[in-house]
Amino acid sequence: MIPKLADFGLARKSLKSGDCKTFCGTPAYFAPEVINAKQFQDEGRDAGYDMQVDMWSLGVVLYIILCGVPPFEDENLYGQILEGKFEFDVDEWTTVSFEAKELVRKLMTVSPKDRLTIQQAIEHQWFKFAAPPSSPTVQKRVPDHLAGAAKRLRTDGGELPQQQMPALGA
Repeated sequence: MIPKLADFGLARKSLKSGDCKTFCGTPAYFAPEVINAKQFQDEGRDAGYDMQVDMWSLGVVLYIILCGVPPFEDENLYGQILEGKFEFDVDEWTTVSFEAKELVRKLMTVSPKDRLTIQQAIEHQWFKFAAPPSSPTVQKRVPDHLAGAAKRLRTDGGELPQQQMPALGA
């Protein structure tokens, strides 16, 4: 089974940076630049955002998947987002790997210029596997869109010990 996430209810084609200006979506998943764009527009200044907001939202989704709770409290939600103020403090994070936490941090970076792009996220260490793409074990576990990341994997085609396979937080 390959899980997939999709929600195109508010999707639109964005052709250039800063092209998006609509203040919409679920507030807990807003990237800082969405909040800033709204504040700037309220002040009469022209402001927008680009596709990097989706990378922030992906970080929020990954955070929730890994620990079961959202990264931000309801009180002063926008302030926490604008400051990038989240922690790995719940007990569930004690079993999550450094690589997974690092990926979340790099996705939820306040500056969109410093935030991971989709290509950088796919190439992140957390997505690397320890078996070759030709391995039947890996073929069942590596989705087609991650096949490129599998190029660096073992080539003997042998069965992998279970501890080498990445688990959802490992």
